[in-house]
Amino acid sequence: MAKRKTAAPSGIASAAPPVVAALQPRPDGTWLLTLTDGQVLKLGSEALEALQQAAGLRFAPETSLDPATWAALQQQAQAHALWEKALALLARREHSRRELALKLRQRFGNHPALDDCLDKLSHKNLQSDQRFAAILVQERLRGLRGPRWVAHELGQKGVAQALIRQALAQPSPQAWLDAAQARAQTLWRKAQHKPQALLALRQGLFRAGFAAEHIQAVLAHWSTAATSDDTDPLWEEELPVADNFEE
Repeated sequence: MAKRKTAAPSGIASAAPPVVAALQPRPDGTWLLTLTDGQVLKLGSEALEALQQAAGLRFAPETSLDPATWAALQQQAQAHALWEKALALLARREHSRRELALKLRQRFGNHPALDDCLDKLSHKNLQSDQRFAAILVQERLRGLRGPRWVAHELGQKGVAQALIRQALAQPSPQAWLDAAQARAQTLWRKAQHKPQALLALRQGLFRAGFAAEHIQAVLAHWSTAATSDDTDPLWEEELPVADNFEE
């Protein structure tokens, strides 16, 4: 007959406290804390030293960890993982603070170290909304998108309006007009056979996010007969949501 496991007496924890098996430094300045049950925690050197001082002990082999110290170790290990994930995301491309926070929350939830992590990245200039906005403007300009499109996208990514205006002012007015002209050439290949070709061209430029002055200049270039009235509802129409922009 199989023996039944005996339940632990009331008031006595059934699980043994975590015990340190090894503490090893890594070339990148971090430390690996290995427990006797096989768990491995990765910690930064400053966090490790602070934890050891708070616990009043060194994490040497065979050191038993009390519940408070173990909880603090797990929290710091997660904070370090969050930091490394943020660095990995920024290594791939620039991110706004908002979109970086969203991606980190998807992975780590509302971790208490998230805001500190984002502040530290900004303080070290590893993450910058200003730099992100400038780069996105240039990318969208090369993709023949207008300033309205870019302003809307930057706003959705949490960039402040002052930074958006600053980034949109970096390309020259001629650069935006050149992009509108290039976009018009692409649109014209599809629109030229339509009964109202110039109207289709104007609508296509509007959906691509170009401003009224760019569209007027392009239409004037394509047809001297094309005119635009300042009271035309097209120029008074509010900025469409992102889904209404032409992809």
